[in-house]
Amino acid sequence: MRAIGWNLGQRGDIIMNTVVARGFKEMYPNSHLTLGIYKEYSDMQSLFKNHKYIDAVHCYDSYHGWPNTKDMDFLRKENFDIVFNGMPQHKRADWYNHCVSQTEEACLMNDVIPPKDLQCNLIKWFNDNEKYKNCVCIAPFTSSTPKDLSIDRANEIVSMVRRQGYEVLQLSSANQPLLENVIYEDTDYFNSVVNMLSCK
Repeated sequence: MRAIGWNLGQRGDIIMNTVVARGFKEMYPNSHLTLGIYKEYSDMQSLFKNHKYIDAVHCYDSYHGWPNTKDMDFLRKENFDIVFNGMPQHKRADWYNHCVSQTEEACLMNDVIPPKDLQCNLIKWFNDNEKYKNCVCIAPFTSSTPKDLSIDRANEIVSMVRRQGYEVLQLSSANQPLLENVIYEDTDYFNSVVNMLSCK
């Protein structure tokens, strides 16, 4: 059996798909599973290399309005046995009152039996990088939400960490503010993960 799924994005939802993949593979252990994600997140593909439950990754052309004509052409050509909705919906509006976790809900949204282990899982297949071994990593900004730290507060945290004798590696996109006295590397998502894991 060949299948493709699940939520096309955002980044956290794509990581939660690893739990859905585990549940699916427990249901269909001999299946071939392709993780379908939106092309904007193509820089995450390497995170799923050698994954126990994900056999391949495909980047869809569309997000809103999925699937577009190009995506439909791909799905027809590949002739999957199961194509999961790239934009799955909650079964009930108040799902958070009925589920143990978001990862369980991700399974239920896709009619996959939740596995016992509901933890997201990635495989660290790459070698350790010691590039930032005397650094503490900070990712102070999201995509402009009220949860963001103020720039002043983030700079205070940087100063506090530096007083402890560490450098600070800031993970941010190019359009986010750059803090004072930090190391910043303009790189893709995967290499940001590698750099983060090299930090103290």
